[in-house]
Amino acid sequence: MSDPNKTDEILLLTCSPVIHDVAMQELAQVLRFTVTTIDGEICSITDVRIDEAEHKLYGRGHKIQTYGEYK
Repeated sequence: MSDPNKTDEILLLTCSPVIHDVAMQELAQVLRFTVTTIDGEICSITDVRIDEAEHKLYGRGHKIQTYGEYK
């Protein structure tokens, strides 16, 4: 069963081939729980997947419920 509060997987970052795998793992750690907008929804990045062969980081977001405008 799919979680309706999770987004589809999206491309978060494409790294240069000169970036070492360890650096990509560190970037993945930084991206976890980062807040961003995905498809117009405010989301916290919760799942990050590293494609080491393509030097890409993918992730899914968890939608954050908003209860009003922040001022």
